[in-house]
Amino acid sequence: MDDQRTCGTMNERHKATSAAVLAFPIVLLAVVTGCWRGGCDSGPAGADVCPGPTYGYARVEGTLHQFDGTPAVNRQVFVSCGDAIGAYSDHTDGAGRFAVQPVYGSVDTILFPHPPRDAAGNFLVTCAVGGEVRHDVFVRDSAVVPFAPTRAGMTTVHVSLAEPAPTQQ
Repeated sequence: MDDQRTCGTMNERHKATSAAVLAFPIVLLAVVTGCWRGGCDSGPAGADVCPGPTYGYARVEGTLHQFDGTPAVNRQVFVSCGDAIGAYSDHTDGAGRFAVQPVYGSVDTILFPHPPRDAAGNFLVTCAVGGEVRHDVFVRDSAVVPFAPTRAGMTTVHVSLAEPAPTQQ
């Protein structure tokens, strides 16, 4: 009888030890990435991986107009700065103005190495800027966007997007 109790107790200990060993990597990941109590996406199903640290801030402002100069109102404008930074968007206001603030942050600096920087930590990235003026009419341009290591150091880039005038036939 004592042998069965000992065996049962050993199985329970084995189960508890196995559960602790399996839970350890999950807890370690949460501690390393800071994903707990108010961390990234701390909602009830907070399963996202925390983003990497932010290394650069930028601001792109501009206007979106139809060919006749009429502002394109409540239209979406995108600023896309490549795979390492991604795309950001904003909707135009009543005057066709938009403002987008892309950020550069990366966990994986092997696949996405830091861009070359000046002594102050600033760097330049060529970004595509585009927006839909009206249904099926999309205009785009590119801009060299300066990124700064702090929000206070940002320099705003201004872009004017306008639909080309219709061609005469």
